[in-house]
Amino acid sequence: MRRLGGGLHDTGTRLAVEFTKAGASGGKLSLGGGIWFRRDLERLRVVRGEVPLPERPASVPGPGEGKDRAMLGGQAYDVVWDVARTVGGEVPRGGSGETTQGAQSFAAGLVAFPLTVRSWRPGDRMRLAYGSKKLKKLFLEARVPTDDRSRIPVLVDAAGSVLWVPGVARSVEGVPGGDGIEIHIHITHAESD
Repeated sequence: MRRLGGGLHDTGTRLAVEFTKAGASGGKLSLGGGIWFRRDLERLRVVRGEVPLPERPASVPGPGEGKDRAMLGGQAYDVVWDVARTVGGEVPRGGSGETTQGAQSFAAGLVAFPLTVRSWRPGDRMRLAYGSKKLKKLFLEARVPTDDRSRIPVLVDAAGSVLWVPGVARSVEGVPGGDGIEIHIHITHAESD
């Protein structure tokens, strides 16, 4: 507290001790003077109030090829997309059927364009094979600390349906499988300029 320019009185100390015992992950307690006591999973931290960083989402206007850059929670991401025509669920030569943490394919006819790469928002949900689940719960299951969630890209369609969170989960919406056009989306950390 002293390093951050603050101090605790008896009540503040008692509240901080109670928070260490009962505070939920993602919870925070104001200690006054813009200083907060936070719990992220098993980690407790004393932090000065953060200034929100500007967000710049990236947009995928429709099937085709292109690239854009997203700025999410102070982290820059390159978003690159291209298309392939599928026949009977197979991608002809030149296309890639592989799915990695930074790339996913979607049936272009089953998603509503434009697609947007943006930050997580409270209330975001994803449709999974076994039902719908809040991203907050998926982040907890993936052990993503609260402070890191605003820096993780979230791909949504024009209706706001969450399609993919790299490294966390992929929706059942827009799964390729039949004949048609697939859009491949690659999201990677941007190289510093």
